[in-house]
Amino acid sequence: MNNIEKDFITRHSIKPSANDPESTLYPGISKNGVKLAQKRATDILKILEEAPANTIMFIGGCSDIKRTKTTAMIYGEEIKKIITTQKKEDILFFLLNDMQGKGFTAKKDYLIKQINNNPNKKIIITLPLMLKELSFIGDFTDINHQFNEYTQALLKQSKGNETEALRLWFANQGEIHNIKGPNPKIIAEKQLNGLKRLRTFINTKINNRPIIIAGIGHAWSLDALKVYLINNGQITKKDFKETLNEKMVKETEIIEINKKSN
Repeated sequence: MNNIEKDFITRHSIKPSANDPESTLYPGISKNGVKLAQKRATDILKILEEAPANTIMFIGGCSDIKRTKTTAMIYGEEIKKIITTQKKEDILFFLLNDMQGKGFTAKKDYLIKQINNNPNKKIIITLPLMLKELSFIGDFTDINHQFNEYTQALLKQSKGNETEALRLWFANQGEIHNIKGPNPKIIAEKQLNGLKRLRTFINTKINNRPIIIAGIGHAWSLDALKVYLINNGQITKKDFKETLNEKMVKETEIIEINKKSN
């Protein structure tokens, strides 16, 4: 069986706030955010359960902001708990702490050995890897994660309303009074390229197995991706209204990416 291309990306879980403080175990995620990510893990496991018998799911694509990595780890830990409790013997799981050896190369070699030793099992691997294509740096922020000139202008026009800022971004296509920002279509395609790059890396290590690549990203970027996918590559203010009813991607919401043809 050739590798299938059926991937997905979710938004990170809920950020801490005054009314919903940060979890002591999961940095960058609120207490309610932990519960939400744990609940979403059930949906992610279902995707694997509906896949072919020897599918490998790799939850790995994250940004440089810790809440994406933490969300990935919550998914993995909750899925491990479900598999263990329900004694799902057809699925193997590997979290970072389950991987033997020190350093990335040793862990990679260990995983490849386990995959090759279990050709008929479904396998889910949670190993957060930073993908530059999922980062805000250079698009909405500078290297220190401070909003750049364009983002500041966008938030000023929208009076700090994130949904309104998103609508304005799609409307102005990344330019406000000669202040250049990211083009929505380029942002959408960049995320797809990041997942594709991760898939290519996995494909070079694993032969003849169906693979599902999963990533965790951010609002605005994922909103652009969702509109792009629904509208065959088009992202405008009109598309945002007609396809998403001007509603932003919610925390942990899953965006499926299914390749239908070449």
